[in-house]
Amino acid sequence: MLALDYLVYDNRTWTAGIGRDWGVKNATGALSGRDDLRWLFERYCGLLSGDRGYLGGFDRALGGVRPRNGNGYLLCVTVETPDAFGRPSWAVYGLWCPDPQSLESVLATDVVGAVQSAVRSSSPESSIVLTAPAPMPAPLRFVAATPVYRRFGAQKTLAEVRALLLGAIRQRRELPTILGITASSRLAAAGEEFDVVYCHPADERAQQAFDELRSGDDPFEYLVETAPATAPVVRAPRHSHAARWSLAVCFALAVAAGIARSPFVQREIALRGVAAQVTVIRELEPAELLSLTQRGDDRAVREACAELIQQQQLIAGPSVGASPERALDAQPLVGPPCHVLQMAYPTDFEDPHSTARRWCDSFAKLERTARTLRAASGRTRSS
Repeated sequence: MLALDYLVYDNRTWTAGIGRDWGVKNATGALSGRDDLRWLFERYCGLLSGDRGYLGGFDRALGGVRPRNGNGYLLCVTVETPDAFGRPSWAVYGLWCPDPQSLESVLATDVVGAVQSAVRSSSPESSIVLTAPAPMPAPLRFVAATPVYRRFGAQKTLAEVRALLLGAIRQRRELPTILGITASSRLAAAGEEFDVVYCHPADERAQQAFDELRSGDDPFEYLVETAPATAPVVRAPRHSHAARWSLAVCFALAVAAGIARSPFVQREIALRGVAAQVTVIRELEPAELLSLTQRGDDRAVREACAELIQQQQLIAGPSVGASPERALDAQPLVGPPCHVLQMAYPTDFEDPHSTARRWCDSFAKLERTARTLRAASGRTRSS
């Protein structure tokens, strides 16, 4: 069980001085005396809503900020919830993790579920208690320059944020600042403060800003965790025992290298890659793809779009979602429909952010990761 101090930003909790207006409330424990974190949290919350104050249709989001000085991380959980009068609204909880070790422990729990329970509570608690475990994601690392601008995608984004934080912890790097969701068009300003910005455009202006700044499809990659390449420095006993210590160190290195090359480890990494790509395909919007059919009366394009959507439903169905390895059986050939779209709209495929390109690239990447999983599974069976 973990108990975390927290801050709240909402328009439903009554507080002396500001009533139920938007503002920071319920600074508990160690956070009650941290004006620096309160300021960072309020700044984070102020960047979430759109230019006209709207934020909705996202259910839940996850981000975080680190203090300007010192250790720790303020994990920011945003959830949709009615205000005091039952109108659609949202709230942000800032959970204080004093060091990377405590943050890693939090990432192993259902932290969003705990916040949603706290929101439903009739009276504020002194701390947010985390009890329900959650599977740890495969850690990710940055391969693109920051800031990175990504489209918000509910479950996909939650998993990606957890994986990025876990990757930084495992690499012992500075924890990234992540704006978990924003409906605003002020993305360039957000990018000056955050390493990653997840965009949920509220209007055409925000959409245009995102289109201009959005990052490539793969700004992150999975962190392959292997045993250390070098052994700890030890002082060898003198004379006759030196040779024995040298042999022991060499043996330890050989065992470590064997673990890194283990087909079981490689299969697990490949399996996580397939699961992640299935999630990407599940987040694709069929309505965006069908908009291609409105450019003209082309039967081949209509059939290609229908086939891709059918394949999406097959790949992202509940059987594959429950067991990503089923993608080996469910994933069909996607070449012909993508070839039709590329012939019909060649300029679209020059833009990596176009709808047709994103759909076809997503299926192609799944095919590559599925081939890797097949090979790793074959090596596992033969071991």
